Amino acid sequence: MSCRPRGPVYFTDGPVTLIMALEEEASTSHPSIIEAHAEVLLIRAKLANDLLGILYLEVSER
Repeated sequence: MSCRPRGPVYFTDGPVTLIMALEEEASTSHPSIIEAHAEVLLIRAKLANDLLGILYLEVSER
């Protein structure tokens, strides 16, 4: 019998990679974790692009 609590695992020692998160969860959860990760990456990319557009309006090399 496992002593591991049910529910999400929180890593407090530093950055967490997708692989680390997947290793902690059941394989049935992997598709939803990967989908959520992809959504977060897209949101961060959009925010970065928006920020560049605000800060560097004259830079065409973006």
